[in-house]
Amino acid sequence: MAILAQENVGIRDNKILDQWNIPVGEWVDQAVDWIDQNLEWLLDIIKWPFDRLLNLFVEDFLVDWVGWIWAVLALFILGSLVRNVKVGAQAAIALAGCGLLGAAYWEETIRTIGMVLVAVLLCAVIGIPIGILCGRFDGVWKVVRPTLDAMQVVHAFVYMLPIIFFFSIGPVPATMVTMIFALPPLIRLTNLGIRQVPGDVVEASRAYGAPELRVLFDVQLPLARPAIMTGLNQTLLLAISMIGIAAIMGAGGLGRLVFRAVQNLDTGLAASAGLALFLVAVILDRISQPEDGDGGNLTSRIRQAWAHRQDVAPLLSEPDRSKSEGSTTPGFVPAAPQEAQGIYIAMAGAALGIVSVFLTWGKDSGLLSAYSRRSDESELVGQSFSGLDATGGSFYGIFVLVGALFILAAGATTLFSPGRGPRFLSADTAMKAAGAMLFAALGYLIIDPSDLVEAYSDGVGVYVAVLAGMAAFVGCYLWVQTAPYAAVTPLKPAIGYGRLFGGAVALLLVGIAMVSGWTFDKREDVVITPEIQAEIDQLTQEA
Repeated sequence: MAILAQENVGIRDNKILDQWNIPVGEWVDQAVDWIDQNLEWLLDIIKWPFDRLLNLFVEDFLVDWVGWIWAVLALFILGSLVRNVKVGAQAAIALAGCGLLGAAYWEETIRTIGMVLVAVLLCAVIGIPIGILCGRFDGVWKVVRPTLDAMQVVHAFVYMLPIIFFFSIGPVPATMVTMIFALPPLIRLTNLGIRQVPGDVVEASRAYGAPELRVLFDVQLPLARPAIMTGLNQTLLLAISMIGIAAIMGAGGLGRLVFRAVQNLDTGLAASAGLALFLVAVILDRISQPEDGDGGNLTSRIRQAWAHRQDVAPLLSEPDRSKSEGSTTPGFVPAAPQEAQGIYIAMAGAALGIVSVFLTWGKDSGLLSAYSRRSDESELVGQSFSGLDATGGSFYGIFVLVGALFILAAGATTLFSPGRGPRFLSADTAMKAAGAMLFAALGYLIIDPSDLVEAYSDGVGVYVAVLAGMAAFVGCYLWVQTAPYAAVTPLKPAIGYGRLFGGAVALLLVGIAMVSGWTFDKREDVVITPEIQAEIDQLTQEA
């Protein structure tokens, strides 16, 4: 008080707070030091499952051992078993697209998927049992609920700092922060699912003498399964939204590439890494969606997950089945002779297209690779390449093959199981595939080889592919004209902002493709003269 009197500081002056301040920061600093010195064993126990899963499952298994083709095939099988064949095929194509960006992008893509899966797995191991306890015991829920509120109200950067203090930076602490942020929805939805099980059903099982474990595993958990699956999906979406913060903490994956691109203003890296990150998010979201949760795009679903982090009840609203109540599934008649004739022509063209990709498309050199590889100018003379070879048809042949396989699948479905196959295996989509076949073959045929390559000549395979595309297109046209069932896609009353955004992105990519170079010359002697090389050598020596 004597000091205050000397400085003439009154009780209403803000400076008086410096004399009565509470040293919270010093207390926390001392607590952190004490925990580091005395509870190192506890920190190692907490760190162990994250460290082992990230090293064994992500780095050693996914990144180093699993090849890209096996990962794509496994995702297709997983998506087909968990959801359906359509979702599995879409997920596999999207994952293959991430790999086609380059080997470095593929490794970061697999690393990102592994980190998210590890975080969600640990959330499930911790969150589902806690949610079950909260649903069965009100006392547990009264204790856990304030903790969940604090985990969701406090920003991730706040609890990111103590984790960095205890565990440094890297994939392990980044996965911990992701798990803490994404855990509450799973606990809330599991608790809500257990509590929404009808009480008379539970009492009936107990009346018949079922013990509590049988009541839990045979009654409550099966009936609460939709809520638990929704909780896992919401947890996955929130984990995906934390990839950027994980990159700031030193984690690997696509978030690190995006963070590096932003720091270095690298537009190309940002576009490629952003596209791969978007595809990964779509893949994980599509596979983890509940059976009746196909509605909504990725952006709207992530926004919905953020908006309902505390009030999760709206996420379990029942879908509107009023339109389907009382309706009967119509019968599907077999294909009429005239329709079957168009199908047979289209399938014959598709079969011919499959044969064409294994025939010779290019001889004595590569049509597309000749623009960039010196070896194509002389070392490939006397050799021939099929439509699937990198120096042959390359992606043109792949488009022909995929379109032909799709037409065969659509035709076989219509002929042998009408009305029981997927809706996309229909006449109109088969016609689109036939158009892709035809234009891919024509596109390869009209491309001129490099002027530096004189030995190149087209093979018979590309001409067969053009004829196959024409036949398939004519057959699909006849098929569409005589098909009794048209695609039923009624207009939705709401504006599809996701489709508008996707269309805008597609137009942007088409515009970029129109002004971009499609070939990159790897032959330095074509553009580097002896004078330029001497200057490069001088600059290198000075550096």
